[in-house]
Amino acid sequence: MLEGSKSFNDGRNGELLAAWMFRREGFATIDIAAAAAKGAPLLKTWEATIISPDGLMARRATFLYEIKSKRRAGKSDGGPREVEWVPKGQKFHCIERRQFLHYQRARRSYGRPLILVVICMDDARLIAAPLDRLGEPYPSLRPEEMDVVNFPEERFSILWSFDPARLRRYFDEPPDVKNDRRMRLYLDWLCPRQQEFALFRSDLVNRLEDRWAA
Repeated sequence: MLEGSKSFNDGRNGELLAAWMFRREGFATIDIAAAAAKGAPLLKTWEATIISPDGLMARRATFLYEIKSKRRAGKSDGGPREVEWVPKGQKFHCIERRQFLHYQRARRSYGRPLILVVICMDDARLIAAPLDRLGEPYPSLRPEEMDVVNFPEERFSILWSFDPARLRRYFDEPPDVKNDRRMRLYLDWLCPRQQEFALFRSDLVNRLEDRWAA
């Protein structure tokens, strides 16, 4: 992924947004992805070098997190009759199978739950779930073209919703201009309607934190 490309910018913008949303709820975060600069962060063990998750966050418990920015969710057509796949009509998100296997190994190496976070731009939502509780993923229907695994959206929890037009504008701006001051301004601007539900959202995050750490 080339630095400055649209896919790079989308990925980095999503990492920043998710980390700042969790910080606003009182989590401290370590931005592992930023330290990697121009490539995927790597975790080196005696046996191998594997792709590391994007960061660590800690409050009452400590978690790894991996953030994926998606333009849109896939929508299942049910797949071939002879293949058990995402039920027809359900939305789903995919990640590269190689990354999925590396994240599983990273979770075991760190000994902490790994939270998979997805920001879907079309739906203007941030959803999340622990990797080990997402269940068995559905395989790729065309592995020779797209070696991915797929998770139905219903297995995730919705944490935050954003103003769709403002979220698009946020992602249109390159990540290298987003300093701490600008990100603080962005958060309230992106989700103005959530302020009246702030206590509800905080309670949801509290309950999910306890459940994820158990």
